[in-house]
Amino acid sequence: MSILNGQVSGRRIHGTDMPFGKNLREISFTALPGCADVTTSADGTLLYAACKGELHIYSIGKDKPTEEIGVLSGLGAGRQIAVSGNILVMTARHHGAYIIDVSDPRNPQLLYHLDTLELATGVCMAENLCLITNRHMGVEVWDLSAPENPRFCSAFLGGEAQSVCVDRGFAYVGDWMNRQVHIVDITDPCVPKPVAHCHVDGFADGVFARDGILAVASGHHSMTFRNRREYENYTFVTPEMLENGYGGGHGVTFFDVSLPSQPELLSEVKFPPLFVSGNDTWRVSFSAHYAYCADTYNGVFVVDISDLLAPAFAGYYQLPAQENPRTVPPSLQRLHCPAVGLAAGFGRLYVAGVETGLHELSFESAVPVSLPGAAQPAAPGLTLKNVFANGQQIHTFAQQNDILFVAAGNGGLLALDESFRQITSILPGVVHEVIADEDFLITAEGDNGLAVYLFTPEDGIVCLSRAPLPGVSLRQVVLMYNGLVAAQGDVGTVEFFRLHEAGHLTHIKSLRCPGMLYHHHLCPGVLDNGMLCAQTLSNGPRWIEEETMDFAAINTPELKSFCPLEEGVAIKDDHIYLIRQRHYAHVTDPKDLESLTLDQMRMLPQGRLCGQPFVAGDSLILVNRADGCVEALDISSPDAPQLIGRTTLPARPEFAAQVFGKALIACGHGGIYQLG
Repeated sequence: MSILNGQVSGRRIHGTDMPFGKNLREISFTALPGCADVTTSADGTLLYAACKGELHIYSIGKDKPTEEIGVLSGLGAGRQIAVSGNILVMTARHHGAYIIDVSDPRNPQLLYHLDTLELATGVCMAENLCLITNRHMGVEVWDLSAPENPRFCSAFLGGEAQSVCVDRGFAYVGDWMNRQVHIVDITDPCVPKPVAHCHVDGFADGVFARDGILAVASGHHSMTFRNRREYENYTFVTPEMLENGYGGGHGVTFFDVSLPSQPELLSEVKFPPLFVSGNDTWRVSFSAHYAYCADTYNGVFVVDISDLLAPAFAGYYQLPAQENPRTVPPSLQRLHCPAVGLAAGFGRLYVAGVETGLHELSFESAVPVSLPGAAQPAAPGLTLKNVFANGQQIHTFAQQNDILFVAAGNGGLLALDESFRQITSILPGVVHEVIADEDFLITAEGDNGLAVYLFTPEDGIVCLSRAPLPGVSLRQVVLMYNGLVAAQGDVGTVEFFRLHEAGHLTHIKSLRCPGMLYHHHLCPGVLDNGMLCAQTLSNGPRWIEEETMDFAAINTPELKSFCPLEEGVAIKDDHIYLIRQRHYAHVTDPKDLESLTLDQMRMLPQGRLCGQPFVAGDSLILVNRADGCVEALDISSPDAPQLIGRTTLPARPEFAAQVFGKALIACGHGGIYQLG
């Protein structure tokens, strides 16, 4: 046995794989002074490089050598470039921006030298629209329909605006030192409208959005590091500095911006801690299943984003090491030459090294990025008419014969006729929900348990029995088959009762759920085979069998981390409708949900798909109790749903159903609304 240091066996000494994936291979290198950014043409056959005073154009391809075919000189020091069709725009900081005709890549022509607001830094193009960031002076919007005579549309503030991108009519602006991204509606480029912002851990820079996904590259310090001057006199990096977040802001963060006004954090990956002033710009883009990040002195990182909730490193590349780095403060790592721009071609990555030149790397899965999506037309409006309100909180309703019974919270249990005029009421306490069979009404009344009522025109609403559960608040009730009644107990149990012929209830079982039940998270209906769905938080839909009053052996791992506040399951006969992460699915067997993935589900053009679903005739109505949004889908063809429309109510919708042949929505203190 080999002994090291007198005590340790040599068998315990082993290598560890690099956490950032494989080291990418460099295929070729071209020296280019001040190469600051690169981008490719839409078809991936041309590469454009912004350099010091020049634009260089190359012919590229996976199976042919990279060849320079055109140069345009006499430009300022290039910073970023963007191309749309035959027009390229290059920013050059204090030099402004240059609009260039690249229709003949062998002979590019300067069309216009643009006088910008301040230090022209970031740039993006979406068809004929061009956006330029000017750091503290905001973002300019230009119409380049006639590129030799650009038309100024508007300007808007974006904090310390560093980079910008556009997708589907929205601009995303990296606000550098403020560590955030501004989201601005530019569907009318002359009237930009700020709609939201989202925060990242480091200084925000590169932004890239496509099809509802936003990636943000950041660097310098983590937000946990509050005092930027604390260590300015240090000449070494210490563990304490790193623990405090010094240099810990490097990485890329992914957001769901399918609803731009409500960005949602998906995930984040971190690069090695680093702080070096100068060349401190960080860029990101993505195509297919990979994100490509240029993190200056840390080099290039390729991130597998096939699962956006769990991105993983696929590869990295570092430019040559600096021979005599002169940085203040000194770096913990040996510094490499900075990578400040990155573009993907077919099977190739092209890296801009501002101190070196153009580096060409092999990455077989690389494909050029797609063009920005066109602005989406506004969703059709939804016509809703208020048909009843009494100032109380309307939770649910149920029809029995020609009477509508309403659970009105502190207002008790109401009876309305078909014209929504109140006939009578009873005030037993707080009524959270009401359901009806042919003979009886059953209500969930919180601490007072379940109650059974009988209605007759002569006597009105009469209580027949009450079944309280000491210490348990019952907020929801579902009628199953064969006289079985299920109720939601507190936030974690399903309580089962037997309804007898005389209208009395007997408690027979308590079933604890594996996840929390928040509000109205037992599906109102049951399947034809009697199965009930409990929509649990973080554990997905759980199916309960009528016969055993226990969970069925159905595993739905893809639906874990379920958020029934914004999604859920609706049941009608043997049809199951699922709303999940702004996707729609229709199945007829709970077992079909075991292997269901988002890729197999539908997204709808203009559809938000963010609410708890309820079936109302041939409509699936999604209600979002948190923000008041109501959306209706036509499900007359369940596998081909169509968006009917969407609106937002000032009240808090929580339940929908079809009664009297009409789709009605219970909207809390707003009362009852009728669809259409």
